[in-house]
Amino acid sequence: MRKIQTVEVQARKARMKKIIVGVVLISLMVVSTLGYSLIQGGSEGDNSKVNENGLEFYRQNGIWMTSINGEIFGFQYLPSEISNISIEGSYELDMYANKLLYYTSPNEGVREILGNLGRYVLRYQGACLNESSCEGDLPTKDCFSNILILEEGNETKVYNNASCVYLVGDSVRAADAFLYKVLKVN
Repeated sequence: MRKIQTVEVQARKARMKKIIVGVVLISLMVVSTLGYSLIQGGSEGDNSKVNENGLEFYRQNGIWMTSINGEIFGFQYLPSEISNISIEGSYELDMYANKLLYYTSPNEGVREILGNLGRYVLRYQGACLNESSCEGDLPTKDCFSNILILEEGNETKVYNNASCVYLVGDSVRAADAFLYKVLKVN
């Protein structure tokens, strides 16, 4: 059997339970907020800053960001990390500005290029190179159209043939090398 308690004792116990629950909830909110801020603050070198080729690069969500002529651009690799990639040909931003840009396969390298040059081109779309077999309902283009062609290869390099730009090997490294050349970073 339970002891009979007065109303005052019951009210005091109820108030004590409310205080304990309130303190636990407030502590939980404070600790979770601190934990979230510590996790966000410690993410993959987001505070890293590097100066290369006269530009300040900073790390944001795993991407190296920099400002070129007042525009923000993002890259997977710094210029020093891809300096050994062979780039043959001349590339200017004016070659792509307000023009159609085609690509042969939508991979990470193409996404890197489109993420940076997409604001300058009139439109971009997948296409097939005239001499290759085409899957799907894509237009067939030749090297008189601006087209990015991605190829497998042991050596990463960039070269052109008329308006075709060949990105060979590691597509992301080749894409960054191409972008740096177009944007006159190196």
